[in-house]
Amino acid sequence: MEEKNVQLNICYSCMTGMPEGSTVCPACGNDNRVRSNPENTLPEGTVLFRKYLVGKVIGRGGFGVTYIGYDLDLQLKVAIKEYFPAGVSIRTSGSYNVISDISSSQDHTAFSKGCEAFLDEARMLASVNSPYIVHVRDFFREHGTAYIVMDYVNGLTLPKAISRNGGRISAERVVSLMLPLIDQLDELHERNIIHRDIKPDNIMMVKDRKGIHPVLLDFGAARSFISSNVSKTYTAVVTPGFAPLEQYSQRSRQGAFTDVYGICATMYYAITGTIPPTATERSAEDIPIRSFRSFGLDVPQHIERAIIHGLALKSSDRTQTMQALYAELSGGTTVRNSGQSSQATASQAPAHHAAKRPSSHIRQKDGYTGRAESGKTRKSAGRKIAVILLALFIVAFAGTSAVYLFGPGNRRVLNYEDSQGVSTTPFSEIDQQESPGEAEQVRAIDLDGISVGSMVSFGAYEQDNDLTNGKEPIEWQVLEVMSDKALLLSKYALDLKPYNMKAEDTTWETCDLRAWLNDSFYHASFSEQERNHILLKNVKADRSVQSIGVAGHETEDTVFLLSIQEAKRYSARFDALCDATPYVKAQNNVISNKGNAQWWLRSTGYYQNSAAYVNLKGTINETGYLVNGKVIAIRPAIWISLNEKQDRESASVSTITTAPDHNQEKPNGNTNSFPDAVKVGDFVPFGTYEQDNDVTNGKETIEWLVLEVRDKKALLLSKYALDLKPYNTKTEDTTWETCDLRAWLNDSFYGTSFTNQEKSRILYTNVKADRSTQSISVAGHDTEDAVFLLSIQEAKRYSAIYDALCDATPYVKAQNNVISNKGNAQWWLRSTGYYQNSAAFVNLKGTINETGYLVNGKVIAIRPALWVDISSLQ
Repeated sequence: MEEKNVQLNICYSCMTGMPEGSTVCPACGNDNRVRSNPENTLPEGTVLFRKYLVGKVIGRGGFGVTYIGYDLDLQLKVAIKEYFPAGVSIRTSGSYNVISDISSSQDHTAFSKGCEAFLDEARMLASVNSPYIVHVRDFFREHGTAYIVMDYVNGLTLPKAISRNGGRISAERVVSLMLPLIDQLDELHERNIIHRDIKPDNIMMVKDRKGIHPVLLDFGAARSFISSNVSKTYTAVVTPGFAPLEQYSQRSRQGAFTDVYGICATMYYAITGTIPPTATERSAEDIPIRSFRSFGLDVPQHIERAIIHGLALKSSDRTQTMQALYAELSGGTTVRNSGQSSQATASQAPAHHAAKRPSSHIRQKDGYTGRAESGKTRKSAGRKIAVILLALFIVAFAGTSAVYLFGPGNRRVLNYEDSQGVSTTPFSEIDQQESPGEAEQVRAIDLDGISVGSMVSFGAYEQDNDLTNGKEPIEWQVLEVMSDKALLLSKYALDLKPYNMKAEDTTWETCDLRAWLNDSFYHASFSEQERNHILLKNVKADRSVQSIGVAGHETEDTVFLLSIQEAKRYSARFDALCDATPYVKAQNNVISNKGNAQWWLRSTGYYQNSAAYVNLKGTINETGYLVNGKVIAIRPAIWISLNEKQDRESASVSTITTAPDHNQEKPNGNTNSFPDAVKVGDFVPFGTYEQDNDVTNGKETIEWLVLEVRDKKALLLSKYALDLKPYNTKTEDTTWETCDLRAWLNDSFYGTSFTNQEKSRILYTNVKADRSTQSISVAGHDTEDAVFLLSIQEAKRYSAIYDALCDATPYVKAQNNVISNKGNAQWWLRSTGYYQNSAAFVNLKGTINETGYLVNGKVIAIRPALWVDISSLQ
């Protein structure tokens, strides 16, 4: 057994190079002298097969341990999986050899068979070259067990992506993401490779030349070889909610239908944000699968049928193959287990069953492959399914060169040698793929002669409640025409949804209805050509004049609701008695005798958990209705350009990306407010944010202190503490890479505080992970951010330049009284504290507290930092 020591100058935590003679990684803060791998695992520094350096443990499952690793020959980061079935494996004393911990010869044989199956599967997977399946680079036997060397996948797990997206992803987007993976699984099943543990945690969202897509990890066929006498081992790999009933018994037949259950449960979770009940609970207590509508979700019927069919409790009642599932999700009739179906034909199934489609098979020049043409276009998932997934987070999706699912669209990357001599890696622009829309139908757009009071047909939405004949054109009333643009309001109430899913304090800025309008409704209702006409507009926050609540911040939206003030202003130009479509009437009977519906306004009502609306008499009710009310309809509004082409990127709000770029400059923006020259110690005005706690007078200019000027760029730190938010909303282990505060800074703060022109100056920067020097936690991976917090090291480096006693704005002071007598606030640093559920901060005395504060603490303020381009100023 060979072991290398820290003289390798490779960090055991992130596998990046370190300065010669150093033991502490400048990238992540890990100290190679501190070994933290759990007992019964390989220690950091182990070298396998004379070429693979073993680092920290990054995952443990029922059948193995996964380590971050480094290929010493090729000099690249890898993942190394060791066959080490839980409950039946131990390491012999004084060595790294793995043996069975079961006394019977039968179980020793089972251990050996499982090990061989582990390698057999590696051999098969090594021949698979797919962007949707983790690539196996090498496999071998050593230390009495087996190892698989795989590509190290940078990205964000599906649960984290769902969380960053507000807890749900639209059904159409989920299907568009999963269809290529379903296609690939069908091909693997034909080669007798079955995953048996498909679940959100085993799906990583990554970004490469194909865009953002899922990668399936952690195959585990070895479990079928484990002795049935060792029940505790088998149950370790059954994931409640995602494992079908047959996986709870080793004597049950398993097959492709087992993976069908896992992928359908995963899609159900992604769409609803809820884990399905376990198969055993469903069997014992006859618990049904909740419908999507019970969650308040509008999911195309063929998608719901396909997923529910794939979740059938009995394997014989379930969709049998991925080919059949692909067909059903693509709009075909449910495929019976006999294989007979009148619509779900081979033309709708994965193309490798006929002629193999290209690897980028979701979109081709002639449209969506694998979809039978019909007289009238089918609903969304059976159409040209493609994804506008801008990644900056974009994660928010995490890690150095990882995918980020949040953030801005206009961005440039800061590429420089930092003060420690570590070169940053630019985050390349992400290609935008076409978005689904109404099957990208080419609908005539006639905007000639448009005037106030006229009617315009634009977009399509289900209205006649006949799902078999496709969507109907949306009719809009023209409320205002200004130069080359017009404000449109839907003639009819188009849907029935709550303002917010939960009865909680909210505003238009944070409500679920805003997210739905700018995501599901926007993408499903308009073709690409139509979306090119829709303008992204600054939407003013509003509340009832009698309200005791707050209006929130302004937003930027493609689709929105009228405010109380706008409803009053345009009252003579629209019919307040808004007719409900048959589709809306079928959802609820709270319609007047005249057939009209109540409809939401975006303004906060009297209480913070209410929103204003127009009642059945056509009168504005400013007191409002509880935000989770399900009896108020939706009457959307949009601004459109009357020009055929826009001199801009078409507005698009992706499911996994939020806060699109500004189209309009804010009234109090400071686009050209930089001084002619910028030097360290200067204060510069840049962007706007609420500071004086008077929301009626707009936002105030943000003042920034210049901490560093280098190569025509400057590092800025906010002069004041601008807001009061927890580092993470839950008390859980986290890092800067995964915390909610990072997502908020690069999404809501970035999206609402800067104009387009200002954003063009902000540089996307490689932000180094950091932790307290006394920490027993990990720092996480480097990230790429537009807005960030200083680390402990940066706070020390620039301490002579900034005032550590950071004054709090009146807006911050109004939120909490934990302000010093001098008026200064504590402020977060991005570094992990002593424990993994804490983060460092600067206290009220201006001293850095490296031990940290619990991440969900609500008494620490935010002092953002960013790098800007100043080349035009010097």
